[in-house]
Parts: sequence; C-alpha cells; structure tokens
Amino acid sequence: MEKNSTLSKLMAKYNYKANPNSPAGFKELSIRQSEELFLLSEHKEQPHWWLVRNKAGEEGYSPKSYLMKMETKVASLPWLENKKTVEINTKVVPTHVAPKKYVSAYKENQGKSDIQWHCDVCNKSFNGPHPYNSHMTNKLS
Repeated sequence: MEKNSTLSKLMAKYNYKANPNSPAGFKELSIRQSEELFLLSEHKEQPHWWLVRNKAGEEGYSPKSYLMKMETKVASLPWLENKKTVEINTKVVPTHVAPKKYVSAYKENQGKSDIQWHCDVCNKSFNGPHPYNSHMTNKLS
C-alpha cells in the first residue's frame, strides 16, 4: 500500500453513488462532494474511471469527470531552500573592516599632484601633464 503523501490528491466535484453490480466489472467507490481522495491509478481499459482511495482507506473506481486534481502549493523554491540550509549551517561572522578615512570634498590640493610642470623656454608653470605637453608640442612645431 502506497503512502498517501506521495499520491496525487483529488477532490470530488459531485456526489456519486457506486453501483454494486457494476456493468464494467470492477468495484466502484461512492464519493461525496468536496471529499478528499487519493489517485492510485487510471483504469487501463476504461480511461474515464480512476482507482481512488478515500481517507477511510476504502478503494474503488470513480468517474474521472467527478474528480479534480488538487494543486500542490509550493511554500518555497526548492533550489533556494537548499541554499538557506547551507547558509544556516555555515554562518560566517563578519570581520570588522575599519571605515575609510574621511576626505573632504573641499580639500584644496585634491586631485593635484606634487609634481611641478614648468617650461624653461617660456618660464611658465602648468597645472598638469596635459597642458604642459600641449604647450611643448606647439613650441617644437
């Protein structure tokens, strides 16, 4: 006998009274509307009949059109559930990282280098390599 937790859950949409002298030759099961059942198998020769089990453990065939499969609700995503258990088991204690030193946005020498750019030909000072290179290109041409 299979466990009910591994079987597909069904719910009866309508009442059905089993025929004790079934013309199809198999045992039928009476069901009541909104009764929870478990699908055991489909009939091999009669595709419109399903072998079901009720909560009392009684088994028999009921009309497929009187039954509907219940959807299983997913509480969490399986691939994230495994990740969550790994994170719990390997909890990492954060290491203390010293905060960065405060640097004012209004600092006077911010972005300026200590290197002085000076043209000995013109006796001019420049504030960086680009102006100096441009000046020297003009002098050489």
